[in-house]
Amino acid sequence: MNNLNSSSGFSIRYYAALLVIGLTLLIVTSLIWNTTNLNKQAIYMATSEARANWDKDMAFRRWATLHGGVYVKLNERTPANPYLAHLPNRDVETTGGVKLTLMNPAYMMRQITKEFESMYGIKGKITSLLTLNPTNEPDPWELSALKQFETGTKEIIQQTNIDGQSYIRLMRPMIVRKGCLACHGHQGYKVGDIRGGVSISIPLKPYFEMVMNSKTSLFFTHGLVWVVGMLMLSLGLWQARRRKQERAQMVQELYDHRHHLQELVEQRTTQLTEAGQLAESANKAKSAFLANMSHEIRTPMNAIIGLTHLLQRSNPTQEQVDRLAKIDVSARHLLSIINDILDLSKIEAGKLYLEHSDFHLDAVFDQVQSLFRDQVTSKGLTIEVDQNDVPRWLNGDLTRLRQALLNYVGNAVKFTEKGSIFLRAKMLEEQNDEVLVRFEVQDTGIGIATHKLSSLFREFEQADVSTTREYGGTGLGLTITRRLVELMGGDVGVESELGRGSTFWLTARLGYGHGPLPNTPAIEVVDAEVQLQTQHAGSRILLVEDNLVNCEVAVALLSSTGLAVDTAEDGVEALSMVRFTDYDLILMDVQMPRMDGLEATRLIRSMPRLPGTTTDVPILAMTANVFAEDRQACLDAGMNDFVAKPVEPQNLFTMLIKWLPK
Repeated sequence: MNNLNSSSGFSIRYYAALLVIGLTLLIVTSLIWNTTNLNKQAIYMATSEARANWDKDMAFRRWATLHGGVYVKLNERTPANPYLAHLPNRDVETTGGVKLTLMNPAYMMRQITKEFESMYGIKGKITSLLTLNPTNEPDPWELSALKQFETGTKEIIQQTNIDGQSYIRLMRPMIVRKGCLACHGHQGYKVGDIRGGVSISIPLKPYFEMVMNSKTSLFFTHGLVWVVGMLMLSLGLWQARRRKQERAQMVQELYDHRHHLQELVEQRTTQLTEAGQLAESANKAKSAFLANMSHEIRTPMNAIIGLTHLLQRSNPTQEQVDRLAKIDVSARHLLSIINDILDLSKIEAGKLYLEHSDFHLDAVFDQVQSLFRDQVTSKGLTIEVDQNDVPRWLNGDLTRLRQALLNYVGNAVKFTEKGSIFLRAKMLEEQNDEVLVRFEVQDTGIGIATHKLSSLFREFEQADVSTTREYGGTGLGLTITRRLVELMGGDVGVESELGRGSTFWLTARLGYGHGPLPNTPAIEVVDAEVQLQTQHAGSRILLVEDNLVNCEVAVALLSSTGLAVDTAEDGVEALSMVRFTDYDLILMDVQMPRMDGLEATRLIRSMPRLPGTTTDVPILAMTANVFAEDRQACLDAGMNDFVAKPVEPQNLFTMLIKWLPK
């Protein structure tokens, strides 16, 4: 007993030390990563502000150029411009005797930038290698930039010091337009020449101060998280020690009270019942957590499946082909488990809603048979269908009904080695505008012992744990089927005899539907890819994605079909690119920093576009948010369609064919 207590205490301290070290390393790593990102974000925001101010200045200048300048009253602040003396109409007098002088765009911008600098500290300047006004002479940095413009450079951005203060400086070339010749034509310029440049200098001090404030908050919050973590670990250590002591005490009591075994068993049974109730509460909390983590789980799954697909297309060796196939199968198996868990969590959280649409019963059975045709053929089985007198056109949630039948048929194929599988539909009731239909899946497989039947539809239950080792599975399929059928106003059940097969059934209340016999052949991925290459090669696509790996996968898939792909890492950058580029289609992620995909889509739909560009460019959501309400939010924001992650190339190519301009 003493040795047991000693070893237990050592293991608790050992694992507690590992947790302390792990938590500390995690907090320190997060702190370093966040502080580094803050510095990058400060420079990025200052650069964005410089570009925005440059665009603003050029908008003012173009307006003034378009109107040939503006006339203002002569005063001490705005005297007549001596560098416009060669213009005969520089000075005019109104009929009322007011004397006016002409302000050309350069004169006007010089006053505006001075005013802006006095208000906000942002410096602006128009300069060139051949200036009229000596005050516009370039400084050394501007002189270097002007010379680079003559070699074709379009933009210069650099962090430099001005008067001992740190600035982000941006400069772009200024092109001669027709309206510029009135003031500068005598200098020999022609339309299209580079006359000089416009520079913007953004002080970094406010950004650095903001970064310091954020770093202070980061240090405080990370420190607080560390302290709370230490407190929780201490509490957990104390509880673990207490439970170890309780266990040791129970063992001692067993030795001391052998003659009272029945009493101790009853006491333990009570404790297990309470533990089961606690476990049920914890299970509901787990489901809510899993639903919230869906996006974070599916995002790396998209990278794994996507990169595997790309490697399979890159002429691998036979050994690599086999290993990639195993990775792909394992990843898709994991994805199916994630989808099952997500469905269960949505049901428990009350977030799964049924849809209602007309569907043909033949199409449902045909789809179920086609999905299992290869497995059935390889095992030498057959699937027999009997629809009896059930109406062919029904109304309900086709997707969820098909999911329930797929769970039943999948189990039947898995546990049947020879014989047949029967898929039946029977009408039990007909009332007003709805019918109660019973669906059955009968197999000739291994069967189930009678005492195991009552637990089959419980969460994480299987008929025998040995089936998990031999056949695989999580025990969620039948649970999800039961929950879905309950939402459809029905029930589930099973009849089975060990060694002679099983019959799983479900009932569902469905409405009457109507319509023609569906005939919508699917587009194979090869056909879709070829169609993209032959009909849409060169189409310009904007991919908005903040995850670098997923961006890499998507760019590779799109580029392989001959599409021209531009990328943006968030909604802010996407807006800037869409404003000046005519894209044929936009693939938009939803969860992104700074500006998410929903807000970016709303702004794109409302923003003015350049003359000649497409105002109704298709925008497709490409996101790991897969709830029905997430899809509806995308449509409400102005998106045209939805591509779920992990992305299947076939689905992506088919969706592109649907929405790219014909």
